[in-house]
Amino acid sequence: MAGLRPPAGPPTTGDRRTVPPAGALAGLFSRWEEVVGAAMARHVRPLTLAGGVLSVGVDQPAWATQVRMLAPTILERVAEVTGEAPARLQVRVRPGREGR
Repeated sequence: MAGLRPPAGPPTTGDRRTVPPAGALAGLFSRWEEVVGAAMARHVRPLTLAGGVLSVGVDQPAWATQVRMLAPTILERVAEVTGEAPARLQVRVRPGREGR
């Protein structure tokens, strides 16, 4: 997974991410490959961004596990690319719908 490194550990209680206004991350969907890298973008797609929660769909359960493990890193990358970060990442397995 080019561009992503596993997190050093789980977020601590002092870990504060900003919750963006509704339209602040509109560009995230068009810049997804920049956020997660080409290999992951083939299997993981952003679905919705609402209430500070970024929902992503994955094409296989193994990718769901990988994304959950890398959630803190993905949220950091979202912040680096867009200037704002959702508070939380939710993963949904959607076989056959991703990876196009």
